[in-house]
Amino acid sequence: MSHSFHTLCLLLICAHSLCAAARVWTSTSGSEIEATYLGSFGDDLWFEGTTAQRRLLKMPAKYISSTDRSLIETNEIAPRIAPQAIDEADTSLWLLEQLFKIPVSEPLDSSLTLEDTLNNLLNTIPQGEDTELRIKFHRKVNQDATGIDLINGPTIYACLQQLAEVHEFTWSIRKGVLTLRPR
Repeated sequence: MSHSFHTLCLLLICAHSLCAAARVWTSTSGSEIEATYLGSFGDDLWFEGTTAQRRLLKMPAKYISSTDRSLIETNEIAPRIAPQAIDEADTSLWLLEQLFKIPVSEPLDSSLTLEDTLNNLLNTIPQGEDTELRIKFHRKVNQDATGIDLINGPTIYACLQQLAEVHEFTWSIRKGVLTLRPR
């Protein structure tokens, strides 16, 4: 095989890993953290830490090193959550933060439907007068899907990610509504 073919393969592998994988991010002060880039919402860049808690990290863009910022600005590293999925003018940012913050105390029941499982997860989030949390199934996501593997992730976000893998859907949050779509 030619040298240029090997180079192309290596570049494709590196490009894929830049989009999906966690990496070390550096702040302007030189401190480092290993995290996955979730997206920029409002004036902040949001990351998911790689520690056991998989906590949500939020940082103003001006505190990220210029090298790391340029990777984001040139789309060399794609966000995990599409920017249009979250509107900062409503409860969506608050909901995303709650998904990361609130731990799941018991494993999910595998006999429940997908809809009941998701409702049980969202019911653990405290709701105020201005907050309505709903789930919207888009097209052919099977709400009655069962066979949910026991999930004992540390947070609602981890459970949601695991459910998305098991049931092959993607999700987004807009105007406080969690929307599920088939992959």
